[in-house]
Amino acid sequence: MEKLCLQIVGVQGPAKKAGVQPGEYLLQIDGQPVLDFIDFNGLSYAENPTLLVRGKDGPRHVRIKKPQGQPLGLDLGDALYPPEKVCRNHCTFCFVDQMPAGMRDSLYVKDDDWRYSVLFNNFVTLTNLSDADFDRIIRRGASPLNVSVHCTDAAVRVALMRNPQAGQIMAQLKKLADGDIHFNCQAVLVSGVNDGDVLARSMDDLFGLYPQARTFAVVPVGLTCHRDGLDAVAPYTREQARAVVRQVEEFQKKAYAACGELFVYAADEFYNIAQLPYPRYTQGGYVNQLGNGVGLCSEFLDGVEAALDEELPARSASTFTIATGTAAAGLLTQCASALMARIKGLTLRVVAVPNRTFGPTVTVAGLLCGRDFIDALAAETLGDALIVPDVALRDDCFLDDMTKQELADRLNIPVHSIPGDGYDLVQGLCRLMEEQP
Repeated sequence: MEKLCLQIVGVQGPAKKAGVQPGEYLLQIDGQPVLDFIDFNGLSYAENPTLLVRGKDGPRHVRIKKPQGQPLGLDLGDALYPPEKVCRNHCTFCFVDQMPAGMRDSLYVKDDDWRYSVLFNNFVTLTNLSDADFDRIIRRGASPLNVSVHCTDAAVRVALMRNPQAGQIMAQLKKLADGDIHFNCQAVLVSGVNDGDVLARSMDDLFGLYPQARTFAVVPVGLTCHRDGLDAVAPYTREQARAVVRQVEEFQKKAYAACGELFVYAADEFYNIAQLPYPRYTQGGYVNQLGNGVGLCSEFLDGVEAALDEELPARSASTFTIATGTAAAGLLTQCASALMARIKGLTLRVVAVPNRTFGPTVTVAGLLCGRDFIDALAAETLGDALIVPDVALRDDCFLDDMTKQELADRLNIPVHSIPGDGYDLVQGLCRLMEEQP
């Protein structure tokens, strides 16, 4: 008998009609154990499934009459979502190891759970999976997964991740591909370690698993100023970043000729470091890698252009300051000129906010803290309102738990956040102008 872990806390719909009671425990669906949301979602999809439940009188089977795809009507509460499995690696580039004190608690958790890769698109390394885990992934069709490959050279991957299990990556990916599990891959590149010839091999190996291997993104190593006691790792220089971009773009030509997809992508941050124009993607594979910062600038520019094509009536004259990370400041400054030329009465100023919390090599807007905005803006004239990137906030809090309202109080100015989509930025600016007295 399976461990009684999934207690039914609510019943409605087909399960209620079949007589399932709150307080009973769900053990199996169609003879298969239900351990978590992966099993539940996969098995409950079936037509007319049979449940094994256990109540105060012991186990019993219940036939649920429903069409395929209709929910069972069971509420299993938080027990359906067990604690995340943690990382067993000790990567030389681990960002969590570089965290300063005083950040949001969740930032110190090293998660590495394939189940939450399916649910939230997290990237996982596969190093903490058993044979039974791989079998369950394939049996449940848990696809697509997002996999932190870093490189396919076994010896280099073991050294990078400091885990002897890391060398099995190609055998693991082949097993998933043979089971028709699709996956997106990423590599955090460390200059002189897993770029160059090692990257060339990784691109060849992973493209050999296409189409199950859907995309491969390469991102530059993220380095904070909190690396005491850690290995020395140098940030990418402009020339090194250009070499990576050239290598990726050459492989894109090869992949496109073979399958009509670019397959491999360099993160926008590589183009920023290389001081090269951001690519404007016209085909959709990159969308699988938006979380890695691939194609965000392309989508942003597309959105701005689409919004500016619409009718934009005159509004109250307004002056706004947009504060963002140093990586995006140039792009937003470029867009600000187009916005002011098109939206009558709008004055925009873009301020690049250095990241003093994590250090100057951390340039993305999403890692700015409230204290960074105060340091950069306290002595500035900000106009009618300050606009901060939505990506820097969660539940209106920055990573250092300063709230948006606290920032507004400290700077004595209204603070608004607008999503990073270019279309939403334009629409949001127009709405703010309408709200001005």
